[in-house]
Amino acid sequence: MKRYVAILLAALLCLAPCMPGLAAEDFRSAQSIDNFCDGLAAFQTESGLTGYINSRGETVIEPVWDGGSYFCEGRARVKRGDCYGYIDESGNIVVSPVWTSAGNYSGGYASVSNGTHSALIDPDGNLVLEPEWNVLGTYSEGLISFCGTDASGDSAYGYINLDGEVVIEPQWKRATAFSNGLAIVERGKLYGCIDAAGNEVIPFIYDHIDPFSEGLACVEQEDLWGYIDEGGKLVIPCKYEGAGIFRKDRAWVKQDGAYHLIDSRDNTIGTSTWSNVYLDFGSSDLSRVIQDDRIGYVNLDGEVALRPVYDRATGFRDGVACVQRDGVWYLIDPSGVDLLNGTDTQA
Repeated sequence: MKRYVAILLAALLCLAPCMPGLAAEDFRSAQSIDNFCDGLAAFQTESGLTGYINSRGETVIEPVWDGGSYFCEGRARVKRGDCYGYIDESGNIVVSPVWTSAGNYSGGYASVSNGTHSALIDPDGNLVLEPEWNVLGTYSEGLISFCGTDASGDSAYGYINLDGEVVIEPQWKRATAFSNGLAIVERGKLYGCIDAAGNEVIPFIYDHIDPFSEGLACVEQEDLWGYIDEGGKLVIPCKYEGAGIFRKDRAWVKQDGAYHLIDSRDNTIGTSTWSNVYLDFGSSDLSRVIQDDRIGYVNLDGEVALRPVYDRATGFRDGVACVQRDGVWYLIDPSGVDLLNGTDTQA
């Protein structure tokens, strides 16, 4: 523990002081901007430093970090040199950047690594599980996956609780976090689902399973995709070339080389098709779509809401999105009007 304290003090000494807030408009020349989350979006300056803007385009956390993720449970992962820590929504350092890798917070905890072993920390950076695990996954529903060894001595994943007690013995090649009482695991080259006691709930017959959403999960068999329910019933046959998760009773599927929308009864929504898409409906009634390397937006009816004219774009959150056109970033509303100067970015 003394070694971690020494590293922490050294990191604090090298932190840059906070600078006065920047005005709106300063994000216009950003190298990149991420999705808004909890009212803030990470942006990267032309020099490669990361800061955060609010939904009014104002810089509220100065670009002093070498990298940064979106906010999750009031914390954002930030990078200083080769190490990671966490800040709060005011930009205050709550966990000093002393970890060589770090995940997002989930259920009040985050997995971090010192380069050789993984640990679990609380929102203030206190150790919940000591750095003595090979790999720790994402905490959820009282359990967290870990990498150990199976009965044959091979590397395998199982699950532990917050006391570090093994609840499900290591036996899986891959293992996800639990959601609604189910976890997706891989055995051999096939995927299935288990419950919190380690019992097989969905048989190992799929080449891949994506997380459940709105009671359905994408599954792959022989290079085609369909959907199962939480009981394992195949409710939409594996007939699509690609498929995304359901949000607001909408999912993107790929057929004949293009994407279109369906509902949970496999009805086609709208008539438009796209070369590629984003999975945005979970946070907005608009989703990004791509055609001829340009980004636009469609609504839940599959209708074009904003034509694909943007070079880059974030998803809509709380009625705002950032879009780039001709090298300039704009903060737009769902009609495509820039909220800072009234420019019609669709013109």
